[in-house]
Amino acid sequence: MKTDDFLNGLGLGSVAQIDWPEVFDQLHEGLVIAEVLREEDGGLNWCYLHVNKAWSRLTGLSSAGIVGKKVTEVIPNVEPHWLEDFARVAVDQRSRTFKGPVSQLGRTYDIRAFPIAANRFGLLFLDVTEREANEARLTQHAKDLE
Repeated sequence: MKTDDFLNGLGLGSVAQIDWPEVFDQLHEGLVIAEVLREEDGGLNWCYLHVNKAWSRLTGLSSAGIVGKKVTEVIPNVEPHWLEDFARVAVDQRSRTFKGPVSQLGRTYDIRAFPIAANRFGLLFLDVTEREANEARLTQHAKDLE
């Protein structure tokens, strides 16, 4: 089924009639659309192409002027595995799920990474820091009761 046929079936018109950034801004989840970059030294990085409104709420960072910036400019000490993991999604063209901390932000995220095109990927993510802390407390409490 073509996208326009799908949208028309939902009564939404064609792709050209939808304000996609506005749709993305309605998401509760943070959304990132990015492009993988190869640095001159052979390392990996990625460049922000779009973030939604929830991105700022979930990261605690401002999205002003973020488009075109490298992740290492926005989060200078980001864990290298995030660069590698997301690049792999774009290169392999396979969706993956991740959960882990971004230490510099002091937050833990549950992330769905998906390919968009060659060298481009998207991320949908939630801040699960509080949930992870609660689960750790419950686990410790259960051990204490044994």
